[in-house]
Amino acid sequence: MKKFGFFAVLFIVLFTLSACGGAAELEETVADDENEYYAMGPFSEWAPQEAFRLVSLDGLDSLIDAEYLYIVEVTFSAEEADWSETFTEDGDEITFNGNKAVKIMRLDAEDAQTWMPSPEGGEIRNLTPDTLFMPNFVDPDGDDYEEGLGHWNDNAFVREPGTYYIIYARVNNQNYMGAIPVE
Repeated sequence: MKKFGFFAVLFIVLFTLSACGGAAELEETVADDENEYYAMGPFSEWAPQEAFRLVSLDGLDSLIDAEYLYIVEVTFSAEEADWSETFTEDGDEITFNGNKAVKIMRLDAEDAQTWMPSPEGGEIRNLTPDTLFMPNFVDPDGDDYEEGLGHWNDNAFVREPGTYYIIYARVNNQNYMGAIPVE
Protein backbone atom coordinates (compact mmCIF):
# COMPACT_ATOMS: atom_id res chain seq x y z
CA MET A 1 0.00 0.00 0.00
CA LYS A 2 2.87 2.39 0.76
CA LYS A 3 4.26 1.82 -2.75
CA PHE A 4 0.89 2.84 -4.21
CA GLY A 5 0.94 5.93 -1.99
CA PHE A 6 4.40 6.85 -3.24
CA PHE A 7 3.33 6.60 -6.88
CA ALA A 8 0.10 8.53 -6.19
CA VAL A 9 2.06 11.35 -4.54
CA LEU A 10 4.65 11.27 -7.33
CA PHE A 11 1.85 11.67 -9.87
CA ILE A 12 0.42 14.62 -7.89
CA VAL A 13 3.85 16.26 -7.66
CA LEU A 14 4.49 15.82 -11.38
CA PHE A 15 1.01 17.01 -12.32
CA THR A 16 1.55 20.08 -10.15
CA LEU A 17 4.91 20.68 -11.84
CA SER A 18 3.28 20.56 -15.25
CA ALA A 19 0.48 22.90 -14.18
CA CYS A 20 2.93 25.36 -12.58
CA GLY A 21 5.19 25.57 -15.58
CA GLY A 22 7.97 23.21 -14.60
CA ALA A 23 10.79 22.57 -12.21
CA ALA A 24 11.54 26.26 -11.65
CA GLU A 25 8.63 26.35 -9.20
CA LEU A 26 10.16 23.78 -6.82
CA GLU A 27 10.97 24.70 -3.25
CA GLU A 28 14.67 24.19 -2.49
CA THR A 29 15.38 21.96 0.50
CA VAL A 30 18.21 19.66 1.56
CA ALA A 31 17.64 15.93 1.99
CA ASP A 32 20.87 14.11 1.20
CA ASP A 33 23.43 16.61 2.43
CA GLU A 34 26.32 14.19 1.83
CA ASN A 35 25.79 13.75 -1.92
CA GLU A 36 24.73 15.56 -5.08
CA TYR A 37 22.93 13.73 -7.89
CA TYR A 38 23.23 14.23 -11.64
CA ALA A 39 21.55 12.78 -14.72
CA MET A 40 24.34 11.76 -17.06
CA GLY A 41 24.40 10.83 -20.72
CA PRO A 42 25.38 12.15 -24.14
CA PHE A 43 23.25 15.25 -23.40
CA SER A 44 25.81 16.16 -20.67
CA GLU A 45 28.83 14.63 -22.44
CA TRP A 46 28.80 12.13 -19.52
CA ALA A 47 29.97 14.91 -17.16
CA PRO A 48 28.14 16.51 -14.22
CA GLN A 49 26.49 19.70 -15.45
CA GLU A 50 23.14 20.52 -13.84
CA ALA A 51 22.45 18.82 -10.53
CA PHE A 52 19.05 17.37 -9.72
CA ARG A 53 16.82 19.73 -7.74
CA LEU A 54 15.15 18.40 -4.63
CA VAL A 55 11.36 18.23 -4.54
CA SER A 56 10.10 19.22 -1.11
CA LEU A 57 8.18 16.41 0.57
CA ASP A 58 7.00 18.64 3.43
CA GLY A 59 3.49 17.58 4.37
CA LEU A 60 3.73 14.46 2.20
CA ASP A 61 5.91 12.41 4.54
CA SER A 62 2.88 10.84 6.20
CA LEU A 63 1.76 9.48 2.81
CA ILE A 64 5.02 8.01 1.57
CA ASP A 65 8.30 6.72 2.93
CA ALA A 66 10.44 8.59 0.41
CA GLU A 67 13.78 9.65 1.77
CA TYR A 68 14.04 12.17 -1.04
CA LEU A 69 12.75 12.93 -4.53
CA TYR A 70 14.88 14.77 -7.09
CA ILE A 71 14.08 16.16 -10.53
CA VAL A 72 16.03 17.65 -13.44
CA GLU A 73 14.95 18.64 -16.94
CA VAL A 74 16.94 16.97 -19.74
CA THR A 75 16.68 17.11 -23.52
CA PHE A 76 17.57 13.97 -25.47
CA SER A 77 18.64 14.61 -29.05
CA ALA A 78 16.99 12.96 -32.06
CA GLU A 79 20.38 13.07 -33.78
CA GLU A 80 21.94 9.65 -34.32
CA ALA A 81 24.85 8.81 -32.04
CA ASP A 82 27.78 6.72 -33.24
CA TRP A 83 26.65 3.86 -30.98
CA SER A 84 23.51 2.01 -29.96
CA GLU A 85 22.47 -0.86 -27.70
CA THR A 86 20.05 -3.66 -28.52
CA PHE A 87 17.90 -5.47 -25.96
CA THR A 88 15.04 -7.94 -26.01
CA GLU A 89 11.72 -6.73 -24.65
CA ASP A 90 8.58 -8.86 -24.69
CA GLY A 91 10.28 -11.20 -27.17
CA ASP A 92 11.14 -8.42 -29.64
CA GLU A 93 14.52 -6.85 -30.30
CA ILE A 94 14.61 -3.15 -29.55
CA THR A 95 17.57 -0.91 -30.42
CA PHE A 96 18.23 2.37 -28.66
CA ASN A 97 20.25 5.20 -30.17
CA GLY A 98 23.07 6.12 -27.77
CA ASN A 99 21.79 9.72 -27.57
CA LYS A 100 18.84 8.43 -25.52
CA ALA A 101 21.04 6.89 -22.79
CA VAL A 102 20.78 8.05 -19.17
CA LYS A 103 22.33 7.09 -15.83
CA ILE A 104 22.32 8.66 -12.40
CA MET A 105 25.61 9.76 -10.86
CA ARG A 106 26.06 10.34 -7.14
CA LEU A 107 28.89 12.72 -6.26
CA ASP A 108 30.03 12.72 -2.63
CA ALA A 109 31.88 15.41 -0.64
CA GLU A 110 35.26 14.02 -1.75
CA ASP A 111 34.13 14.16 -5.41
CA ALA A 112 33.98 10.36 -5.63
CA GLN A 113 31.56 9.30 -8.35
CA THR A 114 29.16 6.38 -8.10
CA TRP A 115 27.09 5.51 -11.16
CA MET A 116 23.62 3.99 -10.92
CA PRO A 117 22.69 1.42 -11.97
CA SER A 118 25.94 -0.38 -11.27
CA PRO A 119 27.21 -3.02 -8.84
CA GLU A 120 28.64 -0.21 -6.68
CA GLY A 121 25.65 2.15 -6.86
CA GLY A 122 22.93 -0.45 -6.82
CA GLU A 123 19.80 -1.21 -8.78
CA ILE A 124 17.42 1.47 -10.00
CA ARG A 125 13.79 0.50 -10.47
CA ASN A 126 11.75 2.00 -13.28
CA LEU A 127 8.96 4.44 -12.38
CA THR A 128 7.87 5.04 -15.99
CA PRO A 129 8.24 1.94 -18.20
CA ASP A 130 6.22 3.59 -20.99
CA THR A 131 8.87 6.30 -21.44
CA LEU A 132 12.02 4.72 -19.96
CA PHE A 133 13.67 1.38 -20.66
CA MET A 134 15.60 -0.08 -17.72
CA PRO A 135 17.78 -3.16 -18.39
CA ASN A 136 17.79 -6.06 -15.94
CA PHE A 137 20.02 -5.65 -12.92
CA VAL A 138 21.97 -8.92 -12.97
CA ASP A 139 25.61 -9.98 -13.00
CA PRO A 140 26.54 -10.64 -16.66
CA ASP A 141 28.61 -13.62 -15.45
CA GLY A 142 25.85 -14.98 -13.20
CA ASP A 143 23.51 -17.92 -13.77
CA ASP A 144 20.45 -15.63 -14.03
CA TYR A 145 21.89 -13.52 -16.87
CA GLU A 146 19.97 -13.80 -20.15
CA GLU A 147 21.44 -12.42 -23.37
CA GLY A 148 19.48 -9.41 -24.62
CA LEU A 149 17.90 -8.45 -21.28
CA GLY A 150 20.79 -6.30 -20.10
CA HIS A 151 22.92 -6.34 -16.98
CA TRP A 152 23.82 -4.20 -14.01
CA ASN A 153 26.17 -1.82 -15.85
CA ASP A 154 23.91 -1.12 -18.84
CA ASN A 155 22.41 2.31 -19.42
CA ALA A 156 18.75 3.13 -19.13
CA PHE A 157 17.23 4.73 -22.26
CA VAL A 158 14.34 7.09 -22.89
CA ARG A 159 12.14 5.53 -25.55
CA GLU A 160 11.81 8.66 -27.70
CA PRO A 161 13.96 11.78 -28.13
CA GLY A 162 12.63 14.91 -26.48
CA THR A 163 12.64 16.87 -23.25
CA TYR A 164 11.89 15.03 -20.01
CA TYR A 165 11.84 15.53 -16.29
CA ILE A 166 14.22 12.84 -15.06
CA ILE A 167 13.11 11.75 -11.60
CA TYR A 168 15.35 10.15 -9.01
CA ALA A 169 13.72 8.91 -5.81
CA ARG A 170 14.96 6.97 -2.82
CA VAL A 171 12.24 4.98 -1.03
CA ASN A 172 12.86 2.36 1.67
CA ASN A 173 16.56 2.18 0.71
CA GLN A 174 15.66 1.48 -2.94
CA ASN A 175 16.52 3.71 -5.92
CA TYR A 176 13.92 4.68 -8.54
CA MET A 177 14.20 6.59 -11.81
CA GLY A 178 11.55 7.86 -14.19
CA ALA A 179 11.27 9.99 -17.34
CA ILE A 180 8.23 12.28 -17.61
CA PRO A 181 7.81 14.10 -20.95
CA VAL A 182 7.75 17.90 -20.63
CA GLU A 183 4.78 19.27 -22.50
